Amino acid sequence: MIIINIVILARVTSNHHKSQTLQHTNVPTDVRRTLMLIVIAVRIIIIIIIIIIIIIIIIIIIIIIIIIIIIIIIIIIIIIIIIIIIIIIIIIIIIIIIIIIIIIIIIRIVMLGTTTTTTTTTTTFQTIIIIIIIKKLSITTIIITTITLTTTTTTITTTTTTTTVKL
Repeated sequence: MIIINIVILARVTSNHHKSQTLQHTNVPTDVRRTLMLIVIAVRIIIIIIIIIIIIIIIIIIIIIIIIIIIIIIIIIIIIIIIIIIIIIIIIIIIIIIIIIIIIIIIIRIVMLGTTTTTTTTTTTFQTIIIIIIIKKLSITTIIITTITLTTTTTTITTTTTTTTVKL
């Protein structure tokens, strides 16, 4: 009899007219109150579970958004670092090219001197120094060539000094 009344009560609690139908059953008041408390507790537990699930979903969404933002920031930082490295490499290449051009360019030292003799002839000479650097593996060869041109005579004096430096 009690089991049947509990089943009836369970069906009754789902109706809109709970209070009226509960009064017409044979269930004692204490059992009715206990069952109503159980139903209320189950509903509260279901609501709490739904709220917890919603909070967990919101936390997961926030974590995913934060991870996406961190990944985007890391990608931007990597791109900036790559751009900076490329700029530094370009600057280094330009500096190396400029240094090579400066080394390869003929360095001219013009020395003008006058010598007075009894016949009052002037002697002017021009010295050209050529520096060539040849780099093979770890051996650097520096060739310094000095060419002296004298206007009073037709002789050209050439002095070549070769220095090999192992780096």
